Amino acid sequence: MLMNLGESLFHQGKVEEAITSYGRAVEGFRSTLLRQCADESKMQLAQALILCARAQMKLGLAEQGRACLEESEQLLGSMAQPLECVMDPADAVMRHSIVAEMYRGLGDGHAERRHLESAYARLHQHIARQSASDTWESMLSYWGEVPGRLIRSLLERNQPDDPERCLLVAEGAKGRLLHWMLQPAEQRRMQAVSEERQRTALKAARDYCVQRGVRYVVSIFAADSGMALIAVRPDSSIIGRWEYGFEHKRWLHEFYDPWIDALSRAQQKTWRLSLYGMTAGALGGLANAIWRLDPHIADGGDEIVILPHRSLRNLPLRHMPLPSGKTLDELYARTFLFPTLDHFASQLQAPRLGRAQFCGYVDPDGTLPFSRIEGLLICDRQQLHYGPAVTASAVREAIGSFASLLLSSHGRYDAADPWNTHLELSDTPLTLREVSSSAKVPEIVILGACETGRTRHTVADEPIGFGGILLERGARAVIAPLWPVDDFSSVLMLSFFAEALEETGDISRSLRRASRRVRELSPGDALQHMTDWQRRFTSESGHETVLDDRVGARLSAMMQWLSGLPEDSRPFASPYDWAAYEAVGGYSKPEPPEESNE
Repeated sequence: MLMNLGESLFHQGKVEEAITSYGRAVEGFRSTLLRQCADESKMQLAQALILCARAQMKLGLAEQGRACLEESEQLLGSMAQPLECVMDPADAVMRHSIVAEMYRGLGDGHAERRHLESAYARLHQHIARQSASDTWESMLSYWGEVPGRLIRSLLERNQPDDPERCLLVAEGAKGRLLHWMLQPAEQRRMQAVSEERQRTALKAARDYCVQRGVRYVVSIFAADSGMALIAVRPDSSIIGRWEYGFEHKRWLHEFYDPWIDALSRAQQKTWRLSLYGMTAGALGGLANAIWRLDPHIADGGDEIVILPHRSLRNLPLRHMPLPSGKTLDELYARTFLFPTLDHFASQLQAPRLGRAQFCGYVDPDGTLPFSRIEGLLICDRQQLHYGPAVTASAVREAIGSFASLLLSSHGRYDAADPWNTHLELSDTPLTLREVSSSAKVPEIVILGACETGRTRHTVADEPIGFGGILLERGARAVIAPLWPVDDFSSVLMLSFFAEALEETGDISRSLRRASRRVRELSPGDALQHMTDWQRRFTSESGHETVLDDRVGARLSAMMQWLSGLPEDSRPFASPYDWAAYEAVGGYSKPEPPEESNE
């Protein structure tokens, strides 16, 4: 009772009253210990002392707090059985976490790391024994800051092996629940939290970096106390840096949330110009941090792999401008984004992506006429389905049947329940939860549906979005928009991408080429494309049923708008138009000799 009262008072900010309550609990447990010197009594007294020490330190009473902390450690060290054998795992995680924070306040980094390592190990032991996904998610959320605090402490010590250990912790903390949920039951629990799985992936990444040219793999870990950046360099060495100024919650409030709000308004043409500065602001701090990690990254090279974290997954990272003013996509011949190191390593030995022959399901409700043009430009006419034929059952069957799939419809991102993020089809929505149950998925998926490239950004950090789910299920690449997209910009972007993919067979280069073409497109060039489409579709049989009057009306309206613009203008120069689509995954071995950056 007194312990619970103390906790309630402490979290209400009534720290002095909490100390009084904890003190009474300590006195009661001391009396019990005098009568019965049992391990359980020692644990109870030790826990009361720890909470009392935490409250004392909160008030700046460092010496009193240290005395309580040391007495607690002595009590636990005198137990007949090891603490790990008798203490409830959840209590052990909480105890080690609290004690680590107190030792940090006392300036004892060694003791802080020791307790954080124990908290991290007990957390994984605890969750590996659970059998319900909601239990996993609850625990990962409640103790989500433990990996970040351990990484921070290790990077502050900065011994030679610490960056490698930090990379294992950072990547081990990404996608644990997702891996657990989507793997066979007999192997999933321990494998999901296995450090050996991360070591195998890290070895593959190091081998990749030294094999050819200038290659980097950069892992990002965002925490409320700062951000870790850890890189595998071209010589396979690993370096790490902790950025104290990048606090995730503050960054969300100051940059990310206003940026997302601006994107939601960007369908109004007047808002699009403001996105230049806001996009640079959202990306600028991260770009500078990567440069501080290793200035040579700004020199560019052959390939760079970014492993983002939390809300950073929802940014157009390939367009991140480094201090030189050039973006990653301009500095590197190929840029890749993966949810986790494990996802990246799994593609390193995969065969080269073959020629993509897309099956398409577009415009299910008749409100996206340009998506029909999109489908005709990307897919074979015999494999294009539209209108009432785009049902949930048809799309589910296509997901398990085709190697390359285009899905263009309205999309809805559900921030409260990401599993309910869905594609709106002609009969019922197809949710992410349903897609996650697919036994087989395409190699390449293009989603022409608003916000289907987004993932949630909780402390538990599970990449629950179409990209993460499909890659976990075995897809090689998912191309999808991070925000609501204009339907004409989308048809330009995706048709240019598919054209480049047909020519190069390379996801990264094709997306870069498409982005540049959209960004640099003049009104005359856009009009010429539309004229070419009309000529092509009227001269080929079978298209007239796809291109109904609504498509013609939209084409006429867009052509009229473009005709009124100055020829030297660039109507799609806003990031809203050319940076929305991002590719997750998509690694394929380059063909020798590898071409230079375009």
